[in-house]
Amino acid sequence: MDKLNTIKMKVPEGAEEGDSLTFSVNGKDLEIAVPVGSKPGDILEIQVQDDQPQDDDDEGDNDDDDNEASDIKRVELHSSIGVTLDLYSCIPGNDQESKDDEEKKDGADGTYAMPWPAGEHLAKRISSPSFEKHIQDSKTVVELGAGTGLCGLAFAAAATAKLAKRKGDVKKMSILFTDMPSAVDLLQYNLEMNKDRLCSQLEPGKFCAKALVWGKESQDIVPDGVDLILGSDLLYNVSLETFQDLCATIQSIDASKKAKVILSVRWRKPQEERRFFEMMNSAGYEFKLMQENTDSPYECNLEWREFGNPSCEKSNEFFTNSFVRVDGESKALKDISEDDMDVMSDQEFASFEKRFIQVYVVSKTTKSA
Repeated sequence: MDKLNTIKMKVPEGAEEGDSLTFSVNGKDLEIAVPVGSKPGDILEIQVQDDQPQDDDDEGDNDDDDNEASDIKRVELHSSIGVTLDLYSCIPGNDQESKDDEEKKDGADGTYAMPWPAGEHLAKRISSPSFEKHIQDSKTVVELGAGTGLCGLAFAAAATAKLAKRKGDVKKMSILFTDMPSAVDLLQYNLEMNKDRLCSQLEPGKFCAKALVWGKESQDIVPDGVDLILGSDLLYNVSLETFQDLCATIQSIDASKKAKVILSVRWRKPQEERRFFEMMNSAGYEFKLMQENTDSPYECNLEWREFGNPSCEKSNEFFTNSFVRVDGESKALKDISEDDMDVMSDQEFASFEKRFIQVYVVSKTTKSA
């Protein structure tokens, strides 16, 4: 019998009876409705199952099946659209040696071949009801550093679900997935493997993958009039050249200065990663946190100037008063070491990762740069 744990959650300001609240437990997103008679500030006690990994004692499993399963990551999008994506880390039958040679030529490091937590987090946001406004406002979408295509596929799935009754709007939609040249074949393969989960009204020519190297000319690759640029975990390579190239590419795509840029950031070296924000800010772009209307313990309201800044009191308080589990024991974020991360369970590590992920909406300000 599954063990039940009790968690406490405060009803956030502005919430009313019957409103849906989203929260995360052990890396899983759950929803509850605000109970009748509850008001903002009330503490709810919620019982959730303590999922334990099950031992697999079955004998005679097919090794080929095991290998195939290990090459696929299944990502469940928000429950409101009921879609699960199958994301492949390699194309069956491809020559790995040739692939390695191709990666060396364009400087890729293979990180494109798997979905990362920041991408999964953004995909859940994109497919949630709270993102619907961005879907309605976006007809031409570009994903940068798409990797397996997770975030663009999440947008396509959410858009076709929300616009199912207005097929004409879906037919007008264009979604371009971009990455390094060596990543494009796998990216296109993932689009093909998941297209059956999307509305048939999406036109093939407007739903495709192309090579785009940051800092290079993009006019012949990216369509005119881009409304939305998506990106997740784009700052993991903390080099000044990479940040300059990424800034230049975003500005080139946003030729009309009207596109929204939505970035899911996984902070690793905040003092260095902040340089990208400073570059974009100097170019006239403003960053606003995209926050859910929940009291989730993973929600962090520190803005980019504050997160991980040792001179910021709010940041220091966050890292001192935020706790995660390490091998079953509670520990403050500020005290987590690499050794601690090595002994975390998968669920503990997933919860730890969420503490460092933020989603920003970026747009050109009305003031001149």
